[in-house]
Amino acid sequence: MAYRSDWIHETQRLSKGGLRLIWLVLMACLAIIFILAVRDDIVSLSGRPVAERDEIALAGRIMSAVDPDGSFGLQDIVEQGDSFFGDVANRGVSPAPTAAFWLRIEVPPLDPGEYGISLELTRARDTDLFIPRIDGYRQLQWRRGDWASLTRYPIFAVEGEEIAGKTLYLRTVTGSSMRAMLHLRPLQALIGDYSMESVTLGILSGVLLGLAVYIGVMAVTLRDRLFGSLVGVIVAFTCYMLADRGILDTHILPGAETVARLVSLSATILIYAALLTFTRYWLDVRSWSKGLDRALNIAAIGFGLLAAETARETLVGEQFVRLFSAFAGMLALVICLAVAVVALWRARTRAILFLLGWSPAIATAFLRLALDLFPGVGASVLFANSLYVGATASLLCYGVLVSDSLQHRERRLRQRAELMETRFRNFADSAADSFWETTAQGDITYLEGPQIADLSLEVGQPLVPSLAAVARHSDSALARVRRCLEEGEPFRDVALAVLDHDGKSREVLISGTFARDPRGRVSGFAGTLVDATERDAHLQQSARREKMAALGQLAAYVAHEINNLLHPIMSFSRQARRRAQDDHETVRLMDTVIELSQDMRDMVASLRSTTAVEHQDTTRLPISTALRRSLDTVRPILPPRIALKADIAELECPEIHTGEMLQVLTNLVANAMRAIDNEGVIEVILEGGITPRLVVRDNGSGMSDDVASRAFEPFFTTRPQSGGTGLGLSVVAGLLKSWGATARIESVSGQGTSVVIAFAQGGTGS
Repeated sequence: MAYRSDWIHETQRLSKGGLRLIWLVLMACLAIIFILAVRDDIVSLSGRPVAERDEIALAGRIMSAVDPDGSFGLQDIVEQGDSFFGDVANRGVSPAPTAAFWLRIEVPPLDPGEYGISLELTRARDTDLFIPRIDGYRQLQWRRGDWASLTRYPIFAVEGEEIAGKTLYLRTVTGSSMRAMLHLRPLQALIGDYSMESVTLGILSGVLLGLAVYIGVMAVTLRDRLFGSLVGVIVAFTCYMLADRGILDTHILPGAETVARLVSLSATILIYAALLTFTRYWLDVRSWSKGLDRALNIAAIGFGLLAAETARETLVGEQFVRLFSAFAGMLALVICLAVAVVALWRARTRAILFLLGWSPAIATAFLRLALDLFPGVGASVLFANSLYVGATASLLCYGVLVSDSLQHRERRLRQRAELMETRFRNFADSAADSFWETTAQGDITYLEGPQIADLSLEVGQPLVPSLAAVARHSDSALARVRRCLEEGEPFRDVALAVLDHDGKSREVLISGTFARDPRGRVSGFAGTLVDATERDAHLQQSARREKMAALGQLAAYVAHEINNLLHPIMSFSRQARRRAQDDHETVRLMDTVIELSQDMRDMVASLRSTTAVEHQDTTRLPISTALRRSLDTVRPILPPRIALKADIAELECPEIHTGEMLQVLTNLVANAMRAIDNEGVIEVILEGGITPRLVVRDNGSGMSDDVASRAFEPFFTTRPQSGGTGLGLSVVAGLLKSWGATARIESVSGQGTSVVIAFAQGGTGS
């Protein structure tokens, strides 16, 4: 899965304070490196004589040589003389684990006192210092892991008179790099510098480990791969520093030389693997080059396998990979820089931050690798030790970036949560339902909605006892709710009779189901409260409106038919009056009939004008759209135990008046509700084809063939005792006739009923 998170966008909006901190860290790093580089020059410019300086100048007085198989003894070295030694201070990587590194030291005149000679090779194993005497050479030994010489690198304490003006020989065995970083200074000054260096390394290690824990917790919590890769870089570098500077096998695990070499060499390669992975995620390479992203992933895996091979070679005493690890490191750094440069055209902000943040580490890493790649560079203290300062500075920069980005994320999430809460509260206030949540023990944790105030519910109180305080004659219902909460079972539409603040009795339906936390674990219950009293009143009002509409249509129909009969009555009466002109009594009776017929006509006209059905919405829409709008109107007034399912095909013809569609659907659904006794399933299906069909189906008790054949007759009803008028389906039949559609009823007793409306081909629904 490609890495893409809000964190990428948040870091592009770093606060000014975060950028200032980054610049301060970078400036401090550069200042420390500069001081290390010009330290000797500053001392010289201070005017202090050489004799008073802590460091005794040995420049030009040290020569080095390498015994590849470590077979030469001191006598062999002395006999070979100058032909064996050279003035190269840096010999690069040791050619073999048993190779011996020899130094010839010409000591200048010294003042009396104790002096210390240190060889800053933290991977040195066995080191011997040979001091010439009249009767031969005095041999001082330093062995790694020996409690008598528990220092991170060889240190010898000697008297100034014993070595002043003499030529000393120093032999050391190391499987790592061979550099003549030799220091001669007063013993107290050397011990002070060594202690300060150890404290500094301890502080750096503590800072890095703390940073790794901090970012690691965030990586695990947020499941963030970018944070995880940064933790990998920090942990690998910290392990490398502890092993490379001799802390692991002297202070942590004294004598664990093999473990220290294994950790040092493997961690070096793992740093490159983690850095490639971090580069891939930080620059979001996959979003702009999937091929390059895949190549970086393969390269990171390759370096991981190389680290495993390095560990194997260390355990068996080989060092093939060690001889070429510097080249691998240089290659990894070049790849990271090249990808960052390419990203300047793809993700400019992130590329600039990458180059800015890693610049101290990459620069000092190049200096450190140069000692192994180019032995002629010389054994520079700056080159060897500045890596720890530079890498720590870079990692601290990214610690600042992480902290700042997390603050951005926290603020954005808080704002989003507040917005969602406000939005939900607005929806709850505008809805007819109320919402509640409880803990697993049944204590209320959230309340919102119009019924809450009437029921006197409060957050923190137990739900069931709070309902029991206002409920009347609902013991069995409350017992069911209590049992469901205790056993963890969902419940739906449990009816409770309650008294509101005004003392009025109301019916409330409570439903509940499992509530889960963001990780999907059950945390309690959540549900709704519905005021069934208002809902039932709304349904009754809708039913009354339907009856009035049906009666109005019936009255209009009857008036129309009466009016049709009045015309011949009046016409025949006039003809009979003309023929009976001589019969005055007949004329008088015909005049009376004509006058009564005219009065009847006026009454019918008045009745028709009063009961004429006027559609609120005369808009004609495609039948699919009109049907969906009608469903949206009907669905909210259905009881909760009725499931209304719809399967509507997209049809442009016929076009239907929306008001007429609502009237047809309302009557059909109302009949279906009564057939299923307000609990079951009602399906509304619109099918296309040459003759489109609208089907309203229920799973109720069905009807007999005789009832089905008379269902559309006016005043025919099977519910005279419950107030049925028999007008609903007759109204539907009249509207279908105006649409040019036909209807039939398909029903099997006990299995449900389907009302199938077929539209004529090319009908318009007018």
